[in-house]
Amino acid sequence: MSILFIFPFFILNAQKIAESIIDPFTGKQVIYTDWSRFYDGEGASEQMASEVRFRYEHDRDFMQIKIITGSVVLTSKEGAKIDFKTDKGVFSFSNLRTETAGRGKGLKGGNSPQLGMTLQFTGDFDVFLDSKVEKIRLHFVEGYYDIDVPVKHQKVFRKAYELIVLEVKDDVKK
Repeated sequence: MSILFIFPFFILNAQKIAESIIDPFTGKQVIYTDWSRFYDGEGASEQMASEVRFRYEHDRDFMQIKIITGSVVLTSKEGAKIDFKTDKGVFSFSNLRTETAGRGKGLKGGNSPQLGMTLQFTGDFDVFLDSKVEKIRLHFVEGYYDIDVPVKHQKVFRKAYELIVLEVKDDVKK
């Protein structure tokens, strides 16, 4: 006799808080969501495949985006913009920091020899709470790159940021 376990896909792919701790030095809450894919990339190379996570630290919100750039070397300067076209309008944020590297830098658990980068932004991400991200424009030194966010991923930013908002509010109640 065998037992069959069936787990709904949405449980295995659900967004969640990856870490919520109190910083022992500052006494302030630090929260990270897990990485959530919002674009599957182009072709077998997964070029430009992208993921996002949010972080709350020192009473500030941060957004980190990881991108596989394939064999293409792209550079992003501090202050470079990222634009989000949503069903509510266009919103922009400025890049605080860029990390560029190879092997696995583009996506979680990636062991691909492809190049990747992680971009970090800060700002008022409340714009994601009542909108769907339809398109993203990433600005690089070499020009810009547009990503059409598939319908199945258009609520990824909202769901991930909602986790931060709910976790911070929950901490305030304690």
